[in-house]
Amino acid sequence: MLLIKSPITGTSFTYTCPSGEQKVESYIVVAVNTAGESDLSGAQDLIIGTPYAMPFTESFKSGAFTYYWETDLQSGLMKTTFEAPASDGDGYALKVKGYASSSSYAVGKPYYAKFTSGKIDLTDAVAPQLTFDVKGDASPTITVYAITNDNTKTKIGQFNAQK
Repeated sequence: MLLIKSPITGTSFTYTCPSGEQKVESYIVVAVNTAGESDLSGAQDLIIGTPYAMPFTESFKSGAFTYYWETDLQSGLMKTTFEAPASDGDGYALKVKGYASSSSYAVGKPYYAKFTSGKIDLTDAVAPQLTFDVKGDASPTITVYAITNDNTKTKIGQFNAQK
């Protein structure tokens, strides 16, 4: 564990995000006073590093992500692979597949896979566009959100992909 700041007086601390390659870091806060130390208090994971510049284009030319992506594959009920061919001509497409499960967690619930890109600098973007191809065994519903610097999550749109 890396100690960022100690001691902190008052009730807040402003952390300056480092530049460089994007990655996720988790932070823990421990309060200390005359009564002793508190239990560990975890904060939300933060994507740190320099935001990607526009235009931002992801490609799977080597059969892997080119940039930082955080993935949530619903407790192992989803699997991703990179498969050829791809409609954009780069050789590979990301394929998402759900697996049937009889666990009480999965019964009656839709499968989902969540992909969160690294930070993208939209400062000078006038009318940014998001274009993507989907490959899978079904016709998934794709929901797109934007998360701003103050961690506000806004639903941009919902799309039904064609099989």
